[in-house]
Amino acid sequence: MSLDELVTSLAISQKRSTSLLAMGAWSDDKEARKVLWAAQGVALCRLVPTLYACTVVASCDASRPALPDFVEGENGEWCPSLESAVATLTPIDAGCEAAIWGLLARHRRLVLKPTKGANSAGVIVLSLDADPLCTPQASGAPRVAQICLPLPADSVSAYAPNKNECVLAEMVSHHARHEWFARCVTGRPLLCGSGCRMMVELAVAHDQELCVLAINGGMLQVLAGRCNCMERMLMLEGEETLVAPSDFSPPSARRLALSAPARAAHTAMVLSQGAEGDDVDGRALHELIRSTVLTVAGASSAAAFRADFFVRWGTGGGRAQLWLNEVEHGFGAGCMVGWWGAPLCELALRTWTLGDPAHRARLEAEIGANAAARPVGSCGTGRGYGRLEGCMPWRQWMAGYRALKTLPETA
Repeated sequence: MSLDELVTSLAISQKRSTSLLAMGAWSDDKEARKVLWAAQGVALCRLVPTLYACTVVASCDASRPALPDFVEGENGEWCPSLESAVATLTPIDAGCEAAIWGLLARHRRLVLKPTKGANSAGVIVLSLDADPLCTPQASGAPRVAQICLPLPADSVSAYAPNKNECVLAEMVSHHARHEWFARCVTGRPLLCGSGCRMMVELAVAHDQELCVLAINGGMLQVLAGRCNCMERMLMLEGEETLVAPSDFSPPSARRLALSAPARAAHTAMVLSQGAEGDDVDGRALHELIRSTVLTVAGASSAAAFRADFFVRWGTGGGRAQLWLNEVEHGFGAGCMVGWWGAPLCELALRTWTLGDPAHRARLEAEIGANAAARPVGSCGTGRGYGRLEGCMPWRQWMAGYRALKTLPETA
């Protein structure tokens, strides 16, 4: 199977999967997942704190005319209407506005999001500072506000984070004390999500966002930086972490990839820095991330998922800060090559097929046919990681096949 065929197979599997239903309602609930992860053993200091949550009731504005099913486009063609009939949200907690304002006064910067929903739809950042863009873009580059006016007293600035690293400037809106709740909460239907419940999180300041592709219970993991801010790493069960050859040419790259020296610096920090609050002495970030992903994987039966982490690098010899931000069971398969690179995506997806009985026999035949090929080894450092030599991680995967061959036959 080609890489395109493997990616397509994963996308189809995600659409047809019943594993999320089998896992229970918590699998699609950002609030409930944190509770389960903590119960599974993820340290509370690794989770972005949830400060408040509230159920909201969506209602329609009776004064508005009924929305048509189809509207006329710019060129005279007819297309489905995408306008929502939902006009307002009503929190069932009468003290919702006061609660959020109190948290905002204490922390000065908050993230509001629906407890259910895909990607960043509905997410909004509130701040008592004129410029709320405390977090960088996914690439690590600072965000640039298109407007940054002096913020009047008792006013709130707000913006909707944009995951598109190609957008260098974002609009920031300012709202007076008497109108912020109507503009940012009750008048924002996207905050309802698909579950009619919203949550408030602490906006953690971070330097980079890292993402892990976890395959078959986390037995194989690929660690990368969103938008190519570091070299990719291969983490196999029972093997040392391997740094993959640098490959940031299309299709194995997203736009605005950081420079080679910047990627090298971030890679070195992932391999050497420890994390605040980690009770395992001498454990580096890549090892802690791997362990955390394995813990999260133990709560589900998903054969493939993506885990996102916020990291703030340590300075002056100090430790880094690390938070598990999100786990996506239905991530966009079409984006994975840009995140983790074509060679490692092919490696990971071939491993993923081991969990499907329909593919296992064919894959084992390929392994037998290639068993005589000279394996590409790793350059060990004795420090828990090495470098993957050559550009054929598929052969390196063959060396770790013994650890993967006993996987349960579940898709």
